[in-house]
Amino acid sequence: CQSLAIRKLPDTIEVIAIMAFSDCNNLVLTTLPRKLQQIQPAAFARCKSLVLSDAGAIPDGITVLEFGVFHSCESLALKELPKGLVSIEDSAFKNCTSLALTKLPPELERIEKDAFSGCSSLALDYDSIPLPEKLIFVGAGAFDGCTALSPRTREKLDEIVER
Repeated sequence: CQSLAIRKLPDTIEVIAIMAFSDCNNLVLTTLPRKLQQIQPAAFARCKSLVLSDAGAIPDGITVLEFGVFHSCESLALKELPKGLVSIEDSAFKNCTSLALTKLPPELERIEKDAFSGCSSLALDYDSIPLPEKLIFVGAGAFDGCTALSPRTREKLDEIVER
């Protein structure tokens, strides 16, 4: 998979299997298939060139981002998460240093441990856009190393951590 250089996946794909594209360093997708319903654990882990920068890059039908799904995707530049997203599992975005989200989806209830750990470009700002009201759980270390978070956002997240 090291030399696989796909730019677009067929829109008919509904599930991306466990580790399907893991370590595909030349995978340069800007969006995922519209009919996609599930992305299984570590499906895109360590895809150094994966960007997913287009608006709506992850379709709204995705409700859970599984364990390590985008772990260490250094070029991942997502601007938004799917509207119906309910849970972000362990290490889903760990070490995605280009991830620059400015808000979390309103339906989000859970952010598991290390979910955004090491995402130094993550710029959530509570004063501009509050955290989702439904957010009831933030796992240990979920935002460790997220140096671009506003102090107020960090304070609000700390109030939710594993209560």
